[in-house]
Amino acid sequence: MNRYRELIIVTCVAMALTLGGCKGKDHESHEHASMMSEQAPEGHANIIKGKVLQTMNAAGYTYLQLDTGGQKLWAAIPESKVKEGEEVTLVANMELRNFKSKSLNKVFDRIIFATGMAESSTGEEAPSTNPHSSPGASSMAGGMMGGGSGSLSLPENFHIEKAQGENGYTVGEIYQKRKELNGKTVKVNGYVTKVLTGIMGKNWVHIQDGTGPTKGLVSDLVVTTQDLPNPGDTITVTGKLASDRDFGAGYRYDAIIEDAKIDIISKNLQDLSKK
Repeated sequence: MNRYRELIIVTCVAMALTLGGCKGKDHESHEHASMMSEQAPEGHANIIKGKVLQTMNAAGYTYLQLDTGGQKLWAAIPESKVKEGEEVTLVANMELRNFKSKSLNKVFDRIIFATGMAESSTGEEAPSTNPHSSPGASSMAGGMMGGGSGSLSLPENFHIEKAQGENGYTVGEIYQKRKELNGKTVKVNGYVTKVLTGIMGKNWVHIQDGTGPTKGLVSDLVVTTQDLPNPGDTITVTGKLASDRDFGAGYRYDAIIEDAKIDIISKNLQDLSKK
């Protein structure tokens, strides 16, 4: 029963992002939703790369302690065969604080739940047990929130210049300096990995530029706007940065650019690269 209960809790956490909790059906799952440290609509898509220091299976999940080169952290993926010492790439979906695994009788101060391994140590794509993890598929939350696009990955060897001007930053710098930049207008160049429309009267755009808050992480930066770029576009975003922005119902962002103006640098880079 512990196995199924823990699976249900994690699933409810993801659904709580759009439904404001499991509406009283599972009080514990609602408590877990309130512990979310950062979650974008449909999931805050980070790519995490690291060396496996420790692994253990429980309740249908494989728990991994990783060394990313800049920090050590715990992650959980659908149960998989992973060896200590293996280099893995994970597609992160959500981060929980003070998560208690009843099956392991362990409290994780911080743990990242991932949809699975993006690639194996040989560089081949690894299978995922999550039907929502494949590009172009709707996710548990994203499909219920409004219209939107599928997710794209940052193209290999992608490079984009940092936005010009004194208010120009990389995505990594936005996260690193978010406290001092809170409430200020910032400019960021990025590649559009996902677009969700019609959420709270705005479009929610995910961008990446190949940087992140720490070494080993390539992070999405979420932007709200009335403009409508397409996944694969390279854009310049100009808007006011909000740090530790809490919308309630589990939606909390370390950094988010709100009511932004978007200028297109180039259209649909992935499509152009195929020509």
